[in-house]
Amino acid sequence: MRLLNRYYDDWMKTSLQSKVIDRIKEERGYWIACEESVFYVEGGGMASDRGTLNDLTVKALKWENGHIYHLVEEPLEGVVTQQVDVAYRRIKTQIHSAQHLMCGIMNKRYHAPTISFFNDAVEAGAEMGFTAFDHALMDELEQLCNAYICMDLPVEIVYPTKEEALRHVALEKTDHEELRAVKIGDIDYNMCGCVQVPSLRHIQMIKFQRFEKTTRGYRIYFLCGDQLLHTYGKQLEALSSCAKKLAVPLLESAAGVDRLQNELKAAKQEEQNWKNQYVELYAKQMAETHQEPLIVAEIDDLDTKMFTSLCSILVRNYEKSLLCVCHHEARAHVVIAHAPSMTFKANALFQQVGKRFAFKGGGSPFMAQGGGAYEAGILAYLQELAKDLT
Repeated sequence: MRLLNRYYDDWMKTSLQSKVIDRIKEERGYWIACEESVFYVEGGGMASDRGTLNDLTVKALKWENGHIYHLVEEPLEGVVTQQVDVAYRRIKTQIHSAQHLMCGIMNKRYHAPTISFFNDAVEAGAEMGFTAFDHALMDELEQLCNAYICMDLPVEIVYPTKEEALRHVALEKTDHEELRAVKIGDIDYNMCGCVQVPSLRHIQMIKFQRFEKTTRGYRIYFLCGDQLLHTYGKQLEALSSCAKKLAVPLLESAAGVDRLQNELKAAKQEEQNWKNQYVELYAKQMAETHQEPLIVAEIDDLDTKMFTSLCSILVRNYEKSLLCVCHHEARAHVVIAHAPSMTFKANALFQQVGKRFAFKGGGSPFMAQGGGAYEAGILAYLQELAKDLT
């Protein structure tokens, strides 16, 4: 059974010299165990520490036989220097203590049970057993959390007896050889082996970001402390860069984006108008070039959308019937259609083409279309089909 590490009681205990007592070689490197370790190993909703042993990066951590093993690339012996990444320890400890604070408030004030904790490099949060949750409640919760942070209540680490623990938690939470609890005033008392800040002011501030419904309740996302400062700093930098490119003041970025979107929409509409005019002229020229009522052709200078528009115009405005293929970017798109003056079934003919070239598609007796990978023999095949229609 894992033993409690008393070094975790001090969140800024991040360096230590300790003697190597075991070394295990594996494919990724060497697992090094020391007499003692200040490294936190993932558990309780808190990620493992990052850091070094004798300036070698610790790639992984694990508990085994009552000791912490550190995975490094080279073998080590004697007394080694352990150094935890202080900035990363600070962020994840602030997050974990903030989770205790927010969940304690939601447990006691709103009677919402804690389902799980989660966090990553972007944001953190908890899944809570609310039956309903909204923005007003999220804002209220944020104000309550920050009010307690301003009070700077101590975050106490205690080692209770089983009888003492049972005054606060359920029996199943006390099924351990040694018990460790975290106490925040009258807000939170929970069994926890994680690193904690010494008092709430070290969380600095909590900002709730968003929430989403789950099958068990609601996931509530937040930022706090150094992660809040880093994230908002990056977001401000990105927003400032966008404002500069939009040539607007920072706080008018949204208006600048709206203007750009409207300009883009107008440009796309103008582009579509020109395409429509081009296709209409293309259809007129094609109708004049092909005097016969049935047009069999391969077109390689239009995209698929413009091609289908062309075919529609030819059939509708010029009383033409078509067996045409569009060759665009290694793809083929076939349209078979006829004006009222001809009576062949377009969908039946397309089935033959589709079967021959493994095309997908379909349609009506008047117009059918579809496509797939382009093959050089498609036009010749359409010409053979056309012989039976004239």
